[in-house]
Amino acid sequence: MQTAEIRYDELDNLCVEIENPEYSEIIISDEEIAYFLKEINKIQFKSVRIHKNNLRLVKDDREVIIKDIDNFCKKNGFSQIPFIAKQVKSTIAKYNKEFAKKKKRKNRRFGKRSVVAAGIVAGALMITPLLAKNLFTNSKGVENQTNKENDEDMLNSISLATNVSNNVNYTINDLKDDMVENEFAQEAVEVGETPLTEHVADNNSEDVGHVAYLDYQLSTDSIKRENAYNNYHDLVERFSAKWGMSFNLVMAILTQESGGYENNLMQIEFDDWDEEIIKVFNFEGNRYEYFVLTNNPLKWADQNVVCITEKDLDNPVTNISIGCVLLRKSAEYMDYHVLAALQCYNLGPGNMNKVLNRASEETGQTRDEMLEDQENVSFYQFTDIVNKGDPEYLSNVFSFLNDYGDSITFKHFGDNNEIIEEEISIFSTQQLGYH
Repeated sequence: MQTAEIRYDELDNLCVEIENPEYSEIIISDEEIAYFLKEINKIQFKSVRIHKNNLRLVKDDREVIIKDIDNFCKKNGFSQIPFIAKQVKSTIAKYNKEFAKKKKRKNRRFGKRSVVAAGIVAGALMITPLLAKNLFTNSKGVENQTNKENDEDMLNSISLATNVSNNVNYTINDLKDDMVENEFAQEAVEVGETPLTEHVADNNSEDVGHVAYLDYQLSTDSIKRENAYNNYHDLVERFSAKWGMSFNLVMAILTQESGGYENNLMQIEFDDWDEEIIKVFNFEGNRYEYFVLTNNPLKWADQNVVCITEKDLDNPVTNISIGCVLLRKSAEYMDYHVLAALQCYNLGPGNMNKVLNRASEETGQTRDEMLEDQENVSFYQFTDIVNKGDPEYLSNVFSFLNDYGDSITFKHFGDNNEIIEEEISIFSTQQLGYH
């Protein structure tokens, strides 16, 4: 078995070490690294596996181990091996999805953690064709039986840890030695015996986990983030629970919309909802409530509704509560597709329908097909067809989550009147190396 180990050292220099039965251990020079990467980038690997933050690629008697894949991605190492990046993309996506589901069951919500990622940007080294090709890509190796033994030895010997926040008692090792095969080989995912969905004890509700990928970056605007959090944390916590959605989702919306600096905290478009009866379920009070946004409350005097005027929205309590109510109503229009509901909150129902219609025309998917899959965000590439709102609203809102891979939740009723809590872990496509 020929083994090449790729890593960045403590000085951020890219290193390649080659172990070969004919040459023992050889550390190749900087001049040879680029040619070596060029050669291995031509290989169609049969097996791609992630184990304890290391990526292992195997074809016949050739093996490549990328050590500390988190760091490798942060250093944009995949920019020099784009074909390999394409091969591992599916594996990383599946790994992240299983990781998210496993971690959800462990902690009920995400904290900070490292995301196995593949970032691809421009960059290359000078190419000097020396001995790398002969050492690795063309040499003959040992028998497959030895390969199998080496597989087990290698997996047992790796002990690198993943950076996980101290407040989360969980590491990648808890995945019980995941083996996730890539899209070119037989697929297998092993993350323990616990089901991928579980029932919440209260209200006979069902927790459904999903993973969605969007092109976004976490915001570095700490002042805006801290102002919104420090001034409105309690109200957001109160009304997000009341109206059946996660605290971090509502806080991210408020932070993006106003940062807590404006009277209209949730930037509610009054005219979009004017004179419409809005029926929403109060999950804490276990009852339906009715609202109308109107500047003519007398019109509704004989109706059992709560009237909200434009002036009322200057009150933070009313504004945050009604913002959540309108997000719930948006979700109803979007068949409880949470990300579509969030974009609908920004564009308004009429404009969002235009977006969905265009997406259906361009992608060949029906509206139902798009909205029945929480992970389907194909509509997002058509949000710029309307002259209103923010076409990158989802990316801008999720930039105010705490970390990549954080999950948002949203409750609604299922076909049998059971409460379903959708949980979507939001990863960035930039973490996977495509946009």
